[in-house]
Amino acid sequence: MMFPISGSVTCVVYSVLVCNLVLAAQHFTVTPTDQSAVVGDTVTFHCTVAEKKGFLTWLQDGSPLNFDTTMSTGNADYSIVYKSTADGEAYDLRITNVGHDDAKNYQCTITQGGGDNGAISEQVSLTVTGTVIWSKDSEDITSDATVTNGDNRFSITGNQNNGEYNLQIVNADTQDAGTYACRVTASGNSVQIGPSQALLTVKELQSFGVEPVSKGILEDSDVTLFCSVSDKAGQLVWSLNGEDISSDSTITTSTSGYTINSPTPSVDYNLKIESVRPEHAGNYVCSVTSANGHPEITSDTALLTVEIPVRVPTCAPSTVNTLILGENLILVCETERDEPAAILRWIQDGGEEQDGITLDTDTEIRVGLVLTITEELQGSVFTCVSTHPTHQNQETCQVGPLAVDILQTEIKLFSKEANRNAKVGEDITMDCTVQNKLGTIHWIRDGQVISSDTTMNNDDTRYFIGGDQSIGEFNLNINSVSKPDAGSYYCLLTSSVEELPVVSSNVMQLNIGDAIPPKDNYPQCAKSSKDLIDGDTVLLTCISKGGDPPAILQWDQDGNNQEGIHIDESALSLQVNISNEINGATFTCTSKHSTFNQSQTCVIGPIQVADASNGDSWNVGFWIVLVFLIIAIIIISFLIVFLVRRKGRKERTSVTI
Repeated sequence: MMFPISGSVTCVVYSVLVCNLVLAAQHFTVTPTDQSAVVGDTVTFHCTVAEKKGFLTWLQDGSPLNFDTTMSTGNADYSIVYKSTADGEAYDLRITNVGHDDAKNYQCTITQGGGDNGAISEQVSLTVTGTVIWSKDSEDITSDATVTNGDNRFSITGNQNNGEYNLQIVNADTQDAGTYACRVTASGNSVQIGPSQALLTVKELQSFGVEPVSKGILEDSDVTLFCSVSDKAGQLVWSLNGEDISSDSTITTSTSGYTINSPTPSVDYNLKIESVRPEHAGNYVCSVTSANGHPEITSDTALLTVEIPVRVPTCAPSTVNTLILGENLILVCETERDEPAAILRWIQDGGEEQDGITLDTDTEIRVGLVLTITEELQGSVFTCVSTHPTHQNQETCQVGPLAVDILQTEIKLFSKEANRNAKVGEDITMDCTVQNKLGTIHWIRDGQVISSDTTMNNDDTRYFIGGDQSIGEFNLNINSVSKPDAGSYYCLLTSSVEELPVVSSNVMQLNIGDAIPPKDNYPQCAKSSKDLIDGDTVLLTCISKGGDPPAILQWDQDGNNQEGIHIDESALSLQVNISNEINGATFTCTSKHSTFNQSQTCVIGPIQVADASNGDSWNVGFWIVLVFLIIAIIIISFLIVFLVRRKGRKERTSVTI
């Protein structure tokens, strides 16, 4: 059997070979060094022995801690880590959870054994530095770089090798407010440093108390979108579809209808929209800009939808009295104008659609239907149908059944009205018609005869007899009535023929009240076509609104009166045949009313008539000129190329010579 031998062999040659085997003595191959640690660390002192024969003992300030791997101290933080290495047997001293009381001197020793002397290493020391501790309101929350309060928003930043132990708090809130202190515990001969205190005050960040919510609202209604802010630092801005419309209490958009209401100043910034229109619909956002360390905040998006209400059309005849054969009756159907506009059409007795005159303004849609009263219209019903893309069902209104008074062939005297209410300044007509007239028609006012047939018995030129006398019409007209014209009126038929009785109409009471002026910003003029082409026909319409009596409307062309078509009492249309003769003409609608100091007008023109052939002629001329230009450019290009080549040939010839 062979054993490894360490040491040296000396051989002396005598007559007999004698060899002495000298084995190496036990000795240190690794000795401990000074160590430095902070409280709570783990440190290891290293000690390795070759050719070990005695016991290895660690000394702490001269007191033994172990014998080989057996600890003689009762401190569980001390242990021997043994392992065999190439350098020998390692008996390393490990100290866990280092404390200040571990800051002492340490030595590694080997007792005598196997004839070898004992050995002892140089004395080394363990230095335990102080601990940097942050506390909040006297409660420790860190230990050096370790956070001990369990809140992951807290951390230690900085370069600890340079002694930086900065306390960082992410997303601070009011619960983090308090007194913070930083101290370094005592270590060895070093006394404690600190604590140094700092008071942390946490202010609330600006935040929404109320955010806007989505709403649906009927057109022309009022709506309020609510937004309130706590601890506001920046400017509160309302935006619609990404475009700012306000800044704090100031409206910055040109779109009308917006106001900011602030029941609690600097807190409430409620956006009120009056008379909501389709352009008010969209996505609204309330936001507050960043300022003084407060980040920008943005509310949830509130969608405002504007619903167009169901518009039920209204139907009205030009008269509610008994209809007379041969007279005209105008039926008017109207509805408020939406975007897009409703389509109105008249239908007779549920059958075919009737051709009407359409008037489209900024505020309303009207369709007028002009009828000449015949016996066939007796009992007819006219229905106006309104169709709109936002309405599920068609809306309707009706006029009828019509009641037509079919005149008899016998003598008959009648007035169409029993009582009449008029306003100061109104022109009125009181009707009186007789069939087969053989006598004289008189108008009686308050018991006094004021006319005989067409002759007036008074000197007031405002009074006159109108109508078509050939068909028995002797209508009393009074222009610009005044309050003294009030009274009782009736017409009387007298005859020199004894067989014919005196016939009287019903008494009509004429009442005169104060006039009511039409609405402001009227009349308004409109034309049925934007582009006026030679040969076309265009309808010019003049509208008045309100007024009692209604305003008197009159069209004129360059100062010359034109006869228009009355759609109803507040609308007068004029049909114009477009030709070059009216190019540059101006059409003026004049509105007169007893309450006006001067007449009101609206104007269409000067008329610009477009010649349908001009565009084609211009296009032909343009293409001819363009073709000639292209040909000219090609010819010039060929000439330039030819001249350049010719010059090049000359240059080459001169070089050869």
